[in-house]
Formats: sequence, C-alpha cells, structure tokens
Amino acid sequence: MYQRSVNASNGCVDIAIDYAFAQEGKPYSDLPCYNRTGECCRFGPNCFDSAGLIYVAYRQARQKVPPTHQGYPGGLKSVGVGNAKPGDILWRSGHVGLLGKNDKVVHLSNPNRGVYILSLSNFKQFLQTHI
Repeated sequence: MYQRSVNASNGCVDIAIDYAFAQEGKPYSDLPCYNRTGECCRFGPNCFDSAGLIYVAYRQARQKVPPTHQGYPGGLKSVGVGNAKPGDILWRSGHVGLLGKNDKVVHLSNPNRGVYILSLSNFKQFLQTHI
C-alpha cells in the first residue's frame, strides 16, 4: 500500500474529509457516462467510485487531485504509510481510500457495499486480501 500526500492546509483537509465521510451509504458506480441528472455518476452526487469520491471531496476544498487512481503514482507526493495523517490518500493500484480522523478510512470496494468507513488496520487487511 502506498500513501499519497496532498499539499493542502488543515482547513482544506478537514473540508475534504468531512465531505467524503458524509457520503457514507451512497452507492458505488464506475459509470463513465452521464446519468439522468447530468452528473457523471462516478463523480457523484448520488453515487461514486473510489477515486471519484476523493476527487470530488478535494474539489470541495478547492484542491486538485487526480480524478482516477491511475493518476496517483506521479500526481501526488509519495510518503511512507507509517507517516499517514488525516487527509492522505491511501493508494494501491486499482483502489484508493481517504484517511480521516481517528484512523478511519472512507472508501468504496464494490457495487454491493457502496461508500463505507472502516479502521485503517482493516483497510490495510482489505487491500491485502482483495486487491
């Protein structure tokens, strides 16, 4: 697992975390096309994919992050997982999560689960067994 650090002030990080965690329970979608509301489904507001959720959360804070997980390797500063802090993007090829407060991670893993929150240790275990 890799960690990507967003160069943003604490206020911006808090906005992104609060937005992302408030989406808990919304459905997963990787649809690249536009839905009936005119919003691209993977970028919300009614459903997300993992990278789309983080992209929109940081957009709420007026910060730029790559819109897809493929952009993370070169798009953000890499730091060690042991130095993870709230607002950091936890990335592994094909999947991302956002580290929030109290070692909680928000992410999406599949269409049946939608946006959900789990502990950092459980997120690490998820990545080892599912990705």
